[in-house]
Amino acid sequence: MRAAIYTRKSIKADEKNPANSLEIQRSACENYCRSKGWEIVPDRYDDSGETGAKIDRPGFRRLVRDLKARKFYIIVVYRYDRLTRSLLHFQSFLRFLEELRMRQKREVHISCATQQIDSTTPTGRFMINMIVSFGELERETISERQKAVCAHKKRVGKIDKLPFGFCRETEVRLRVD
Repeated sequence: MRAAIYTRKSIKADEKNPANSLEIQRSACENYCRSKGWEIVPDRYDDSGETGAKIDRPGFRRLVRDLKARKFYIIVVYRYDRLTRSLLHFQSFLRFLEELRMRQKREVHISCATQQIDSTTPTGRFMINMIVSFGELERETISERQKAVCAHKKRVGKIDKLPFGFCRETEVRLRVD
């Protein structure tokens, strides 16, 4: 079986640091594929600096294109929330996989290196939906906290980035430069 590895992280990769999370994800997925006896396609499907809230990501688009072209049969992810952090997008992707199975008359699966859940059973699909839902909750909670911090800074006059043409007069006061 030919497998493709998809990795994603929200923060842009630090090119100077070889031990970034994309490489950690890929290594774990490669080990998982080898343990299953699967052949890993050489193409890399990575999205660095891309949010899981949206599905329109360059690496993910290439993954879908190559899946349609029959380059592989299994998508391997480190965790299910690396694929998406939106239950709606995940369900939509599962429907797309089902339609692809019917149209191309072949098996296509998603497999996870760290979360051993059988996605072919109703209970397994329910568990995966729960995992993706928790990922969505986490994403939304982080977003709310960030908005609250920004609103608080704005209320007390703390500015991280100075607007063009201004300089600091005091800690909380700006003047035109």
